[in-house]
Amino acid sequence: MTRQETKLLTVLGTLLMIAVVAVLILVPYFRKLNFYEKNISASEQQIINLQRQVANKPELQAVLSEFEALLDESNLFMRVSDREAAAAQLLSSIKKIIEDAGGEISSINPARARNTDENSRTVSVRVSFVVDNDGFVTILSELAGYKPLMNVVQTRMVPMIKRTRQGISETGQLRLSMDIEAFYSPETPETGA
Repeated sequence: MTRQETKLLTVLGTLLMIAVVAVLILVPYFRKLNFYEKNISASEQQIINLQRQVANKPELQAVLSEFEALLDESNLFMRVSDREAAAAQLLSSIKKIIEDAGGEISSINPARARNTDENSRTVSVRVSFVVDNDGFVTILSELAGYKPLMNVVQTRMVPMIKRTRQGISETGQLRLSMDIEAFYSPETPETGA
C-alpha cells in the first residue's frame, strides 16, 4: 500500500466513522427533539385552553348560579304544612292563572293524584273552564314558567258536537278540562320554614 492509498483509506475511514456517529447520535437526537417539540406544542395549546377557561370563569359562575337557583327547593316545591294546605294553595294559584288569562271557570276541584302512595308529595286539581285560543296559550305559558313547579297531567277538550249543542262553537271559545299536579314539601321546624 502506498502512502496515498493509506491516506485515502484513513480519510474514508474517518468519513465512515463520522457518518456512523451521525446516524447513531444525531438521528435519535433529532427524533427526541421532534418529540419534545410536539409535547411543547401540546402543552402550549393546553395553556391557551386553560387561559380561555379562566377568562370565561365569571360567565361560567353566572350560569352555575342560575342553575343553582333553578334547583332551589323553594322554586320546585310548595312549602306547606300538609296535603290539604298544598291542595288549597294549588287551587288558588290555578284559579288566578285562568282568570288572569280571561278564562271562566266552571268547576275546580281537588283530583285524585296519579301516585296514590302515602308518602307521595303531590297534589292534583281538576279544573274545567272556557277560554279563547289566546287565553289558552297564556295559561300554558304561565303554567310552564310557574314557581313552584306545576305539571299538566291531562288536558281534555269538549268534543265539537257537544260544543255545538252548548252554543260555544261559533264564539271562538274552547271548553277545556285540565288535570294539574304540583309538588309540596312539608314545613319542618329544622328548615325554619
